[in-house]
Amino acid sequence: MKRQLFIVIIIIGLTLLLARVLVSMKPEPEKVAIEKKQVIVDVMEVRSSDLTLTIKAQGVVEAKNKTTLISEVSGRIDHVASNFLEGELVKKGELLIKVSDSDYQLQIQRAEASIISVQSALAQERNLARIAKQEFEWRERKNLSPAAKDAALRKPQIRAALANEEAARLEIKNARNQLNKTSIRAPYQGVVLDKTIEKGQFVSPGTPLGSIFSIKQANVNLRIPQEKLKFLNVPSPGSQKRYSAVEIYTDPSSTATQWQGVLVRSKGIVDSKTHFVNVIAEVNDPYNLRSNRQEPLRVGTFVYADIQGKTLKNVIKLPNIHIQMGRYVWIVNDQSELVRREVSIAYSDEKYSYISSGLSDGDKVSKTVLTGYLPGTKIVINNVERAIDSGLAPVSDTVTNGVTSDTQGAL
Repeated sequence: MKRQLFIVIIIIGLTLLLARVLVSMKPEPEKVAIEKKQVIVDVMEVRSSDLTLTIKAQGVVEAKNKTTLISEVSGRIDHVASNFLEGELVKKGELLIKVSDSDYQLQIQRAEASIISVQSALAQERNLARIAKQEFEWRERKNLSPAAKDAALRKPQIRAALANEEAARLEIKNARNQLNKTSIRAPYQGVVLDKTIEKGQFVSPGTPLGSIFSIKQANVNLRIPQEKLKFLNVPSPGSQKRYSAVEIYTDPSSTATQWQGVLVRSKGIVDSKTHFVNVIAEVNDPYNLRSNRQEPLRVGTFVYADIQGKTLKNVIKLPNIHIQMGRYVWIVNDQSELVRREVSIAYSDEKYSYISSGLSDGDKVSKTVLTGYLPGTKIVINNVERAIDSGLAPVSDTVTNGVTSDTQGAL
């Protein structure tokens, strides 16, 4: 038993000795220096300025003035103008529809005959009154009452004859007015919207004949988000405020065909579902009657618009892509370290945000998307874009062995 234990101890000892020899014979691993990776970014050097906003909107062209023509008399339609058709141009005062006027001509003739009759009766009463006055003065009737005296002088008969004459004159005036109403004329220069009658049709007072709209001016009904209304100069009723300028175009990829307008009012109602507000822009001469444009701005056209908004004071214009979580930006400080800065946004659109606080002139905002980095990380600037007014002028920065050198780029 003792002998077996002794053999085990010798084997274990030899094993440990062999292991130690093998470890001592293992070559030491070569030491390699770990290269610290540099974070290289492009930055934008920002500068504040006063910027006038442009609010983009979409909408539809509408007629500013639209009139439904309605018959005021009864009769058969004798004439319909050849250009009284949908889409045709009509001039102010142009005869569009003529209702048969034969009955109204007869009314005028009867009224003229009636006034001749009452004028003759009036002349006769005046002659009788003159004779009665002479007789009254000859007889010297001094004890009569005022009423009896008036009766003796035929004053009631004269008043009745004068009233009949006035009634006859009013009858003539009414007959002539009715005759004029048989001619339906265009109230202004415009375009026919629709026609609801034909020649030979019988009409009565209140019968719709058609409708036209004015082409002197057009309204453009534009929809904008409710929160952007405060950035527009929308005049209130009776206000003398300056109107916001509006540029209107039909193709969003090109503004070659363009119309100028002004923002005149807001409808004052917010759509409870979409939270949009409708504002009205006014355009002069939409059908190019006094201009050289080839393309008219037709009623019903879907359009795009750039509305001149209010001016923001001392703001920094920054592309939205450089803003994280809607309120943070990465900047590089003078020690070439990353700093996370919270900013306040006065206004934003689909491309840019306008920073009112949180950044200062000269701050270098990272244009490179940074994920997983912490504040204080050392940074190497590769390229700088310096702001000039509201634009950006590129400055080429080259990196050589971790050191940057600036060269002013062409504007």
